[in-house]
Amino acid sequence: MTKEFSKILSKYHADISNELAVFFDKEIKKADSPFLQKTLKTLKEFSLRPGKRIRAILVNYGYFLAGGKNKKEILKTSIFIELIHNFLLIHDDILDEEKMRRGKPALHHIFENEKFLKNKNEREYYGISMAVVMGDMMEFLGRRVLSQSKFSDKNKIEAIKKLEQILISTAHGEMFEYWIRKNQKRETAKEKDILEIYKNKTACYTFVGPLQIGALLAGASTKTLLSLEKIGLPLGVAFQIKDDIEDINSDKQEGQPSLLTLKSIDECKKISKNLIDQTKKEIRATKFPEREKQFLLDLADYIGNR
Repeated sequence: MTKEFSKILSKYHADISNELAVFFDKEIKKADSPFLQKTLKTLKEFSLRPGKRIRAILVNYGYFLAGGKNKKEILKTSIFIELIHNFLLIHDDILDEEKMRRGKPALHHIFENEKFLKNKNEREYYGISMAVVMGDMMEFLGRRVLSQSKFSDKNKIEAIKKLEQILISTAHGEMFEYWIRKNQKRETAKEKDILEIYKNKTACYTFVGPLQIGALLAGASTKTLLSLEKIGLPLGVAFQIKDDIEDINSDKQEGQPSLLTLKSIDECKKISKNLIDQTKKEIRATKFPEREKQFLLDLADYIGNR
């Protein structure tokens, strides 16, 4: 990772975290009941836990790649995808029965120690119920940030439509993965099934979607959106393969469908490298602004070298 790329990531991380804090402070101040204030404070704490902020960063870069100029508004708006991401993490932790998230208790475990709860079953059910609804609230807040942003109504409508499409794909990937985990032995998962999960759960949601939503807020053409898809899909699959290699031991314990159940680590590394090379070829073939193009090339190298 180059010093310049590292500097860009660090600056955006700080700026996006600050925007999240400002957003929640305003919501807490407006809250008309102590219970709602407490709820929003919990969501703020969860949102400000350490995270890469890569999706929000890509919303910004998608906007600039499509010619957008309002840096202040796109930064302020880009936190919507962090709120959406947190909503999905909260629900994902319930599905995966995770106890921790980013070094602290998963949200559904935070509420299990209320004094009025009588037994273990009641504590677990209450914790899950509260987390489900608070995850929903996080999603609604994210949608509101996007819909109330100061871009043109036409561009916002297209961005919201894209968000809905990406969330449906993500839900598809999540359900399909969970179904394979619970209803099949991992050895029976086919390569095409695993790649479908990678595409829907990671590539579309983490790379293609944020880039395209940012671009749509700038009024992107169909050609630009297609170019971003050609870049984001292979990059997202390569990212997930790298992630699976890093998490190979925990994935085995949890029964997560993974390409590593069908191929060796060396074979998976080769597939990931080929996808990174494909991504960089697609980036170089575009006529995007050079500064933003270089960021994408650096991002591809960063993922390839994880």
